Amino acid sequence: MAPRITAMTDKAAQGHPRDGVLAFLPALVLALAGLAALSGHALMRGGASGQYLVLMRPGLPDAVVMDMVYRAGGGVMAFGWLPGAVLTLSDQPDFPDRIRHAGAWGVLAAPGNLGCAAPARGGAA
Repeated sequence: MAPRITAMTDKAAQGHPRDGVLAFLPALVLALAGLAALSGHALMRGGASGQYLVLMRPGLPDAVVMDMVYRAGGGVMAFGWLPGAVLTLSDQPDFPDRIRHAGAWGVLAAPGNLGCAAPARGGAA
């Protein structure tokens, strides 16, 4: 006896609209995890000795930031396009501690290739 073919109901044929979105969820999770891992690697790898990416409080005037960096024993190379991100240079071994004490939120060894995080305000780095 041949198998009997039955017509699917409209709901079964169309499926639920959210089924399509849920099908992409594993791919989205993997893509976001990969992006986070690559970003972390790019920020944490060593760059040129004495170059630091300093994160200051957003909204501080450039002159205040430059003064804070100078007093900590460094110099400003460029301001990033993110508010508060500053690329600095110092030959003082305790510069990261001194700039944190001066009020920086964070100090990272500048990655070798800052990409689009480098100069934003009409200057060359």
